[in-house]
Amino acid sequence: MYFNLRFIFTLTIFFLSSSITAEVYSPAGMYDLERLDLPNGFTILTKKRDHAPNVSIRLVVGVGFDDFDCRDEELPHLIEHLMFSGTSNFSETDIEQLLDSWGGFSNASTTRTQTVYEFDVHSLFQVDAIKLMHDMLTNTQFSQDRIQNSIDIVHRESGNTHSQWERWAKSSSIFDTVSDTILAEAGYRCRKPPMADHITRQQLQETFKSYYRASNMTLIIVGKLNPETKSTVIRLFRDMLKVAPPVRKTHTVKRLAKKRYENGIWPLVGNQAEVGFLYEIPGQRSDDFYSLDLLSEIFNSRVYEVIRIDQGLSYNPVATVNTTTNGGFFEIAMDVDRDKLNTAITHLKGFMDDVIKNGLDTDRIERNKQGKLVAQSILYETNSDLAEYYVSSLDNLEGHSFRNIEAEYRSIGEEELEATVKKYLSGEPIIAVTKPLMTYKFFLIVVVIFLLTVGVVVFSVSKRFYSRKSRNA
Repeated sequence: MYFNLRFIFTLTIFFLSSSITAEVYSPAGMYDLERLDLPNGFTILTKKRDHAPNVSIRLVVGVGFDDFDCRDEELPHLIEHLMFSGTSNFSETDIEQLLDSWGGFSNASTTRTQTVYEFDVHSLFQVDAIKLMHDMLTNTQFSQDRIQNSIDIVHRESGNTHSQWERWAKSSSIFDTVSDTILAEAGYRCRKPPMADHITRQQLQETFKSYYRASNMTLIIVGKLNPETKSTVIRLFRDMLKVAPPVRKTHTVKRLAKKRYENGIWPLVGNQAEVGFLYEIPGQRSDDFYSLDLLSEIFNSRVYEVIRIDQGLSYNPVATVNTTTNGGFFEIAMDVDRDKLNTAITHLKGFMDDVIKNGLDTDRIERNKQGKLVAQSILYETNSDLAEYYVSSLDNLEGHSFRNIEAEYRSIGEEELEATVKKYLSGEPIIAVTKPLMTYKFFLIVVVIFLLTVGVVVFSVSKRFYSRKSRNA
């Protein structure tokens, strides 16, 4: 009897402590929500939060730049803008005025893998906002004048229509930053500037038909929900045709040579340079993503202490993880005087060798892990913030819950981190160097020589001119 009571008590303490440690910092119930999948494949995710009288609505469509070749990658972006250009029931001005009257805010974005439409409105008008979003989705008019207007907007967003000279300069890479070069060679971006003036109405209609399907959409609603909200969503979106999801294009990432990359002729003048060690890593769907992300926090604090505080070599040394769903880079970078580039590279190599040889500090791991969790917990206080988190985490949705990122970080131990370091960060890095073509001192010398040369030429020409004039006189 005593043994049974002690066993039950121990189990109770274990489960209580497990539940406590699972979510110490995250908002209660952050990862759980209601999910409804309509027969046509349309997914509805709702999260009831009553702390503020507003609702954040996000419509996520599974289409992005990576679904198209470089020439046509602006197709989803163009459709995104067309969606706000007016419907058969509302003009573009009507849409703006309605949202204003609802105390609302609208936006949209196109990424490598998604197109997202955003409404944030007072909770009294959430049903009206959902009806408007449905009308935009089903009744947007792809007229030629609206298409041309959207093309102009897309070009302005990317720095206006590029001239032939600008296109040549971009494609030839002489003005590329070192990041541009690396991302283009690895397949993360296109070499030429984005253009949309060749895109036709037929292409837009075919793209819309192929990707804007119920089975390729998720509607996320977070906030103070009305009882009629869910029934309205079901009634509106259940009538969309049941069609199989589109076959998404597989985006391939190329492995890069472990060599030194440098920028072209830009920036032209300056005394400051940047150097970075880049390591190729898997994308956000990898099982090692959270370990790599935590390592970036640990390396960030360590490189600051070693490179800035101890050595005084750089003002802002950093470690970051930059990934897409398919891959990315773990980068350790620092700003440095232009004439100390080789010294900086030597110090970064020494920094990495020390980590590989001596491992990670246990106290630093726990300190940075706690800092990461605390910082993460305050990012999702508003309904809009939480809706954005759900949008970015759809790959981590399992049934009615998102993957618990706090639990993921808390479960990472020293052995796992050191194994991740050896797996991804122990080899030769890609070295990225950005340095101005000339220092200010050298540029000043060039200017002085140029002015002296011009002065000598002008003096020589004028002397000959007056000499001839005096002879003729």
